[in-house]
Amino acid sequence: MPSDTQAELAIEPTGAASDGGWTAQARAFAERYAREMVRSKGTLAWSLGFPAFFYLLTYAFFVSFDEMPAAIVPDVKAALAVGFGSFTVIAVGVTAFGQAFVTDVEDGRYLQFRSLPIAPSADLVGRLLAGLGIAVLSFGVMLLVGLASGAEFTLRGPASAALVPIALVGFAVPWLALGLAIGTAVDDTRYASIVATFAVFALYFVTGFNGAESSMFAADPVLLNYLPNTLPARFLTYHLVGIEQWGQSSTTPPAMPGGLRWFWIIVAYGAASFLAALAVLRRFVYDRGVLP
Repeated sequence: MPSDTQAELAIEPTGAASDGGWTAQARAFAERYAREMVRSKGTLAWSLGFPAFFYLLTYAFFVSFDEMPAAIVPDVKAALAVGFGSFTVIAVGVTAFGQAFVTDVEDGRYLQFRSLPIAPSADLVGRLLAGLGIAVLSFGVMLLVGLASGAEFTLRGPASAALVPIALVGFAVPWLALGLAIGTAVDDTRYASIVATFAVFALYFVTGFNGAESSMFAADPVLLNYLPNTLPARFLTYHLVGIEQWGQSSTTPPAMPGGLRWFWIIVAYGAASFLAALAVLRRFVYDRGVLP
């Protein structure tokens, strides 16, 4: 009778990376990790339930919409929903995704993966695809919650339709990579959860709700347009919210980052994070060299 771990390994790809099996491996890993995360009550609570509850709590008790001009209330609600959506993306990557990885380490799956002809890059790509799916879904749910509360979202222009999805992916990858790095350094689900949760909340509050309240940021405000958690959040807000007079909002200074320069910085963060995560996975998890 096979063990549970052996039974799960039955869905893993059988082809070696060198004989054309890389795509099959990546697909198999993506399917397995997606099922694993969707079936996890903790993942669903962190990615869907908690951010929505936090948004509704803030909406009900901490923002005085009655004191605002009625014309800007839908835009303020939209900015609030995008801000919590960015919090959701980080929470999925650092907590839910990281804990799923630690669980695999604790269950000894990687001890067996090392003995199989598995490409670490296929493992990473499959795992990231599953994590991206959950992160994008969670971000979309937050926008739907915003719509239900009266928010109005507006694409800044035709280019926004292409820039927003790519920027969202570039935004998520660094936090998925950080979740993997924390899981590698802290190979215990209890401690990894504590470290990840502290990191998410510290980043959120220290940077003024991911750059939404620039006056709360104690350092030079210009940094809000460069930090990997605040730049994408502010970029997405610019392209999804119809506010015209940003100078009258709490998000400035600095000026909102909406141009291609900022878009490519977000893409660069995503690419650099992917390469760093691959190096960590190869060296410390698969016990191989950093380079092929």
